Amino acid sequence: MRIRSILGILAPYPVPTVTRRFWTLALLAAAGWFVWPLIAQQPVAGQPELKVGDSAPDFTLQASDGKTYSLSKLRGRAVVLAWFPKAFTAG
Repeated sequence: MRIRSILGILAPYPVPTVTRRFWTLALLAAAGWFVWPLIAQQPVAGQPELKVGDSAPDFTLQASDGKTYSLSKLRGRAVVLAWFPKAFTAG
């Protein structure tokens, strides 16, 4: 199957090579965008799968203020865990 046949829907005229390469990459990127979450959400071997209503397992994390917090020390209190990438870092 040639790329031009796929692009024939969008552009029934001859498509320049650069445009074909762009649309090929765009189609592959779009496919990856929709497939990646399905792959990334697979459970990790050896880790218990949590269900709705389960208690969160204990964890210890370093916060942006430099302090280390442990869930076991916060039991009985309301806890909100928010995560966001640190500004100006890759990923």
